[in-house]
Amino acid sequence: MHIKFCGIKKLIEIKICNFLKINNIGFIFYEKSKRFIVLKNNIFKKNSFGIFVNHNINYILFIIKKFNLKIIQLHGNNKLFFYKKIFRKIKSFFFTYNKFYNFTNIISINSFKLNLFLIENIIKYYGGSGKEIKLYFLNLIKYNFIVSGGISKKNISYFKKKKPYCLDISSGIEYKNKKNYDLMKCIKNLFDKL
Repeated sequence: MHIKFCGIKKLIEIKICNFLKINNIGFIFYEKSKRFIVLKNNIFKKNSFGIFVNHNINYILFIIKKFNLKIIQLHGNNKLFFYKKIFRKIKSFFFTYNKFYNFTNIISINSFKLNLFLIENIIKYYGGSGKEIKLYFLNLIKYNFIVSGGISKKNISYFKKKKPYCLDISSGIEYKNKKNYDLMKCIKNLFDKL
């Protein structure tokens, strides 16, 4: 099982993630997000996610190369053919996709050849809510899944018991909307012990 710290913006935050031996980090390339990346390059030693919202394919490909991204996480209103087109262009990358997050679309999810599936709270605007997600239908999904949504030191044991591929944490490692070293260290220690 992996752990991912998402919404990484600054060089010092990457250095902390390297020091703590975090499996994955996430860079948000959505300009309207409060966690929009301000870095010019990437020094993370392991897998970096790129989070995109309704971006065009050329921009995504440019960012993948510039930041040496290994996984991309797609959100937004793009049609299914858009995602299939990306698969054809960069088959060596992993993908997450959360557009069809409800019971009625489980069949659609399972018929689309994803590498990973992101389960998160759906809110009106793009970006995380910080609210704990309820995992009612994991047994229906055929993919390795990533769980995101209000994961913190208080509930990390509950989510780890669900055996996801990865726990995706952002607000749980923040204090006053900024990444906090003590919380990052605490979460990583709990993750390792459980």
